[in-house]
Amino acid sequence: MDYYAEDAKRIGGKPKNKTEIVEEAIKELYFKMINTTQDGDVVDRVNRLVNDQVNVKIENLQRKVDRILYLAVKNDFGNKLVYRSPSIIPPPPDMDDAIEIIVDEESGWDNALEEYLMSAMKNNDPGENE
Repeated sequence: MDYYAEDAKRIGGKPKNKTEIVEEAIKELYFKMINTTQDGDVVDRVNRLVNDQVNVKIENLQRKVDRILYLAVKNDFGNKLVYRSPSIIPPPPDMDDAIEIIVDEESGWDNALEEYLMSAMKNNDPGENE
């Protein structure tokens, strides 16, 4: 206990109590016993299995991140096109009126998009049909 108290004081942490020290010792002994009773082939197969599962999860995450990036860039270009084309949306004559429309104006399109996205998120399929 003195060792753990000194170590905790050195790093500015909370010292371990007796129960935590005994639990750690049991875990260490268990891992030591497991490692001496398993041959290298079993450990290698387990490592490959874990690596395969991690790689699959990372690839799925990467696909989702790529999809989010694609949609963000697409949205950015679409916004630039719409807002920079006076023939599509003419510039507002009064800035205060424009800000009021942006902040307070009820929008059927916005409501429809929110309803669709809420429904799609519940079904875990937001925009996958593109």
